[in-house]
Amino acid sequence: SAKPVTGSGTFVGITFKVSDKAKIGDRVEIKLQNLRLNESDLMEPNLAYVVSVGAQVPKEFSLSQNHPNPFNPATSIQYTLPTRSHVVLEVYNLLGQKVTTLVDEVKEAGIHQVIWNGKDNKGNTVTSGVYFYRIKADNFSEVKKMVLMK
Repeated sequence: SAKPVTGSGTFVGITFKVSDKAKIGDRVEIKLQNLRLNESDLMEPNLAYVVSVGAQVPKEFSLSQNHPNPFNPATSIQYTLPTRSHVVLEVYNLLGQKVTTLVDEVKEAGIHQVIWNGKDNKGNTVTSGVYFYRIKADNFSEVKKMVLMK
């Protein structure tokens, strides 16, 4: 005679995909109406779950173009991290001189956004013109250009 199996573990794993049209924060209902295991009788568990659509962890590092651009008085810069990383995000002028540091800390994986208010690291408003912003995170580095117009 077979011994009963004891212990714990996953018996059934159910994977589902939420519509690409769903936005982060949306709530979606998922229903499991019937289930058949190994040719057994059809069960009708009628389970319903409401899941919240969460942000997926990005697959790669990226630095987005600031928005708006040109800007006055402030602009938003978005970047993505696939893993927890020490991020340094700095702004430079056309001469390559550092204007300010926007981020210099460890950030969790995900999508991040930082606002630059057009001020240097002493709190002074900078002049109109072209600026560069550079991100460094792990082995990733990228530079993009932005324009401050008064």
